[in-house]
Formats: sequence, structure tokens, C-alpha cells
Amino acid sequence: MIFTFLFVKNRLASRWAHLKASPAYSLLKDIMDSRFESAGQILEKEIHLDQLSKKLTAREMGIIRLVMKGRTNKEIAAEMNVAEITIKKALSLIYKKLDIKNRAQLVGMFKEK
Repeated sequence: MIFTFLFVKNRLASRWAHLKASPAYSLLKDIMDSRFESAGQILEKEIHLDQLSKKLTAREMGIIRLVMKGRTNKEIAAEMNVAEITIKKALSLIYKKLDIKNRAQLVGMFKEK
């Protein structure tokens, strides 16, 4: 039992260090910040965040963060000083990267469980 704990602890520490080096880490953490009960759940969350950070740019994560706050495309565009069509195209690319079809699925993916 102690060996299992030490193994999970070391693996978690290693994944944590790798994830924190990711440029999109803070944005991902803001989006998916929630409470977990076990080391296994924490590790699973960190691995998922790491995988997403490899798929998405920091700018895309910023758009997702604003979507999660309930902002419209027009509001996101104004906040990011770009045209609304730019946000629409960025969201389409995000949907493609995450293999989802719409905003509702995007929100569901990042919503606290």
C-alpha cells in the first residue's frame, strides 16, 4: 500500500511539473478548476489538462474561458479587439480540434463535474 502511494505521488509530481511548464497551464486551470477526492482523480485531471494544452493555443484557451463565462461571440470579439468573424472561425477550429460540434458541447466538456 505504501509503495502504491509513493508511486502515485511520484508520478503525480512528475506530471504536475510537466504541466506547469505548459504555456496554456494557467488558462486551463482557470477553466477546469474543481475539487477532486483522490490522487488518481487529480492525476487524471492533470493528464487531461496536459493533453488539451497540446491541442489548443493560449489564445484559443482564452476564448474558451470567455465562452465559459457566458460571453457572446460579439462580446468576446470586443474584449479581444478582433472582428466577430475571427471569433466564429476560432471557435470552429476549437470544435474541430476537440472533436465536438457546438458551443453547448464545449461548455459541457469544461463544466465542473
